[in-house]
Amino acid sequence: KKKGVPVQNLAENIAAGDGMVTVVTAAARVFMPLGELVDTEKELQRLEKEKKAAQKDIDFLSAKLNNQGFMAKAPEKVVAEEREKLKNAQDMLAKVTARIEEMKAL
Repeated sequence: KKKGVPVQNLAENIAAGDGMVTVVTAAARVFMPLGELVDTEKELQRLEKEKKAAQKDIDFLSAKLNNQGFMAKAPEKVVAEEREKLKNAQDMLAKVTARIEEMKAL
């Protein structure tokens, strides 16, 4: 069970530090230490699964788009959709990789 974090009244112009999540309301800004709110090990495991899934999608779509038979026979619309899927998978991989690095830094 995690221990509670005491509430502190901080200077108005303070910025969120590393490993902090900021919640902004009309009346206040709340800084919460992410490491105390999230099971870091479980989150890293989840992110690693997402990373593997994104890489698997990238590998599959890249192979498909590099297949001359597919490229010769598929309508341009289908090719465009597959390219978009590949771009989305690459974006996801980049985001997940960045998030993993953030989590490791906590």
